[in-house]
Amino acid sequence: MVPVVIFTLVYNVPKFLELSMQYVPILDANATMTSSTNDTVSDNDNATATTANYDDFDWTNYTGPYQVQLKPTELRLNRTYIRVYILWMNLILQILGPFLVLIVLNVRVYKRIIEFEQTLMSGDQLRVCFTRMPSTTTTASANSASITSASMARNGGRRFGSSMRQQGER
Repeated sequence: MVPVVIFTLVYNVPKFLELSMQYVPILDANATMTSSTNDTVSDNDNATATTANYDDFDWTNYTGPYQVQLKPTELRLNRTYIRVYILWMNLILQILGPFLVLIVLNVRVYKRIIEFEQTLMSGDQLRVCFTRMPSTTTTASANSASITSASMARNGGRRFGSSMRQQGER
């Protein structure tokens, strides 16, 4: 359990580095302001400035409203990162991996069922079968268990079906 949690945390670290927050001032229709590099930023199209780069803006002089936007980092825009981590790693670990695990586990369960059925059909060991009879009394259940044990003992430890086949072959 601990290795799975550690792997999950390590695998998901790059996802936290894909986006960054950017603070964008909300400007009036004809408002202008000056950034720290003395460039004039204005937004005449709508009330929210979305196309300008406000990374260098001097926020100490601005007291108006602003909004927070998420923007992709350079890591998220890197083509190799997109191909390897987002496309191939997710395909392998989240789609193909679980599918292959299901196939392997189903095959193992199927083989164990076949193996179990073969051991039931072989007469190498004495097996006691407790069957529940339709009656509800305790003595009837105890009698059915002893009858089953006695019948199997007479048939060499084989189940009823295998002894019936042997009788039909004689």
